[in-house]
Amino acid sequence: MSNEKRIDEVMSSLDGIRQAEPNPFLYTRIMNKVEAAKGEYTPARIVWLAAASFALLVLLNLTAIRGITKKESAGNSDFKSVASSYNLMNDNFINYN
Repeated sequence: MSNEKRIDEVMSSLDGIRQAEPNPFLYTRIMNKVEAAKGEYTPARIVWLAAASFALLVLLNLTAIRGITKKESAGNSDFKSVASSYNLMNDNFINYN
């Protein structure tokens, strides 16, 4: 019984709920801030600095990727040379046609 009573109390607590009402001048204040921000601009120096930083980041990433692929191919050739010296190469090709 106490469980049903608790459910009824919770459900009845929702009876007094009203929709929230914003400040009547909220929209005008927001629009004033938007209009004030339209006149501001980012200086060209900062734009060029951001573009140069982005280009440098891309260049460093490409350099890192190129270095990794060179190391992988060098490691692969070392493996092939060791495998061929110990006759570990598998030259058996089966044609399933």
